[in-house]
Amino acid sequence: CVVQNLPTTCLMDTDSQALPYHGDPLHADSVKTVDVEYLARDIAGAAAADNAVRGCIQRQPACRLLFANMAFGRDELPAFDTAIGHDAVFVTTAGAAPRLPVQDAAATNGPREQDRTTGAGCLCPLHCQPRLSLGPLDVVVPFAAAHNSTSGRAAQPSGRRDLLAFFVGTNTSCSRNELFVRWGGARSTTKHGVFVSLDPIDSERFDTLARRSTFCLVPDGHWPATARLSAVVSLGCVPVIISNRIELPFADLIDWPRASVRLPESDISVLPGRCNAKALAAA
Repeated sequence: CVVQNLPTTCLMDTDSQALPYHGDPLHADSVKTVDVEYLARDIAGAAAADNAVRGCIQRQPACRLLFANMAFGRDELPAFDTAIGHDAVFVTTAGAAPRLPVQDAAATNGPREQDRTTGAGCLCPLHCQPRLSLGPLDVVVPFAAAHNSTSGRAAQPSGRRDLLAFFVGTNTSCSRNELFVRWGGARSTTKHGVFVSLDPIDSERFDTLARRSTFCLVPDGHWPATARLSAVVSLGCVPVIISNRIELPFADLIDWPRASVRLPESDISVLPGRCNAKALAAA
């Protein structure tokens, strides 16, 4: 961790490469170790002993602690969240709604009963329970995604998008399972132009299918936010966000309703109709 004394803020940059990705089979234990033994003990401890950091805390709100490259939400890092407080700012890829309200900055960590939604449109209980992963000032950024501007073009030289929608991935959430049950198989591709498959493919094949598709499906995985959003946007494919609990990156700057399709999990059964309606409206 590097602590920099900046004129108006103190920047603490955690090495994202040291953190396990969501979906690791040992996810819960790994994140707990990172939270308790690395972030809360080592990083927060070093910050508390640093004169520049203490000075910044004393000058709040004119100065804020900024933690960059945070791969997890506050609900997954309760020890660190308690140690540094909600006045600090996370720059994070863990975009899950709702945010912790400003007036609740001293609230305890984790979902509170009054914050639970009715879950209308959710496919499973987990997706009906909001994750309070964001503080009031946290900044949600997109995942970094490698991009090759020519990858996948050779197989589609005309640039014509002959598929309506595309998803290939693992079955790691109830919404993904619904996609596979409803739209997996060759019949969906032939009849509706919807290509959904569990079969693993390499990056070149992924890029080819994305370039052939008007819409690319971006469902919840192990976590609401995934790297798929950045990947498909970079390939010119309109993202269809299938999540009842995501906060999209830079939501206050990007007009996501115009740049994407939001599909409630309960509407997966009418996926082709929703995509066709969006395509007609944009034509």
